Amino acid sequence: MKRVSERLQESKISPHHVDYKEEVCGYLVEEAAKQHSTAPAVIRLFNEFKSTVNVWLVKHGVRDSSKLTSLDIATIAKANVKELAKLPKQYELSKKGKEVLAEHVKTLSTKYSKISDADAEIRSLYKRFSELEQAGKPLPQAPKLLKDRGSER
Repeated sequence: MKRVSERLQESKISPHHVDYKEEVCGYLVEEAAKQHSTAPAVIRLFNEFKSTVNVWLVKHGVRDSSKLTSLDIATIAKANVKELAKLPKQYELSKKGKEVLAEHVKTLSTKYSKISDADAEIRSLYKRFSELEQAGKPLPQAPKLLKDRGSER
């Protein structure tokens, strides 16, 4: 599509750019969706049906993927977004939550000989802390480390 080429030039993204394929696909999907949205409703319905069938045929090996149209690629992107929306939310900690988690990791380092052995427990804490933050509840403080008597002398 001509508009995709123009947008790539405006963004100064050449075929040698590391993210070239991703950018081309993104621009292609946007432009196909814009073009599709301006068509009359009956034509949009027909094109969506035709595109859905084309994508299904490619997915099941009946049709070659090189025959996909820009609308087919937009249909795939739309389906992917719908599937991503169904996935459980990713857990995210605030800066304060990460600081509290770091304190807990410090205490875990005394419990395990290698911190990598604590991986499952750290992941569990991360998930629990992010759930607590989302619920607006306070995070538990890490237990205080006991000082080693040998290092005080």
